[in-house]
Amino acid sequence: MKAGFAGILGVTNAGKSTIINNILGEELSIATPVVQTTRDLIKGIYNDDDYQIVFIDTPGYHKHGKLFEKCLLAQIDQVINDENDVNLWIIDIKNLLDENESVIEFRDLISKLSNVLIVINKIDLVEHSELDSALKYAEKIGINQIGKIFPVSALTGEGVGELMEKIKSYAVDIGGTFYPQDDLSDRPQRFFVSEFIRKSVITETFQELPHSVFILLEDFKEEENIVHIEAKIVVERQSQKGIVVGKKGSMIKKIGIKSRIAIEEFVGKKVNLQLFVKVVKNWSKDELFLSRHGYRDFLKSAGRKK
Repeated sequence: MKAGFAGILGVTNAGKSTIINNILGEELSIATPVVQTTRDLIKGIYNDDDYQIVFIDTPGYHKHGKLFEKCLLAQIDQVINDENDVNLWIIDIKNLLDENESVIEFRDLISKLSNVLIVINKIDLVEHSELDSALKYAEKIGINQIGKIFPVSALTGEGVGELMEKIKSYAVDIGGTFYPQDDLSDRPQRFFVSEFIRKSVITETFQELPHSVFILLEDFKEEENIVHIEAKIVVERQSQKGIVVGKKGSMIKKIGIKSRIAIEEFVGKKVNLQLFVKVVKNWSKDELFLSRHGYRDFLKSAGRKK
């Protein structure tokens, strides 16, 4: 049995989460059309008869000033500083075709790593000639010198098999596995329930307030045939609360139905879901709020005391 760790890095909306979901065959990391959907380091565990690969999904690399967003950058720095067996740099092919400056900026960051695989994603969205143009530009700015290039489509799975075989080549014989072979992630069930709710909020309101939402799971009681869940949808302003609730509660009802269906599929039981909306003014800048809700270890790197 061979095992290894694989860091997944890239700018926002490059398709990092979709690639992991494709490899694992499960929606481990929520994926939406909204940039910066991923907010936490999530370990996704791939197992077969001979290998265990632990993928570490990261938030998208970006430049913003809010304290919460700096905490996300601190998570990326942690993965970059860890000595993973292999690191994948995911690039949206459109960013290469548009010669987006974020490609060069992140190139300088990722070039400090060893064992890097370059994954050019979303090739299903372009013509073959455009793929050739993207590869020529990648060569022009020296991306091909950082690591081997793998054009893929995380959506259709094209090229993912070849990429996976290369990832496995970096695994080492450790005489066992890092995690039990039936584990899909290191995260608890409650984390994924919160993520399903957040995804429902994003997909229903993504034009209005995707980054102002935080989910607090207040209660989670599992019985033999049903799971009782109570959660708060936290927003930053009163006007945002009105958006989430909707006219006569229409929006919160939609969010609740979509969330419940996803959670029931995940837990394999009926779900009784109660959703409430709470305003915590400027929570994304609130050090105490972030410290209490999972980001304490990243606040120092984000420029504040723990």
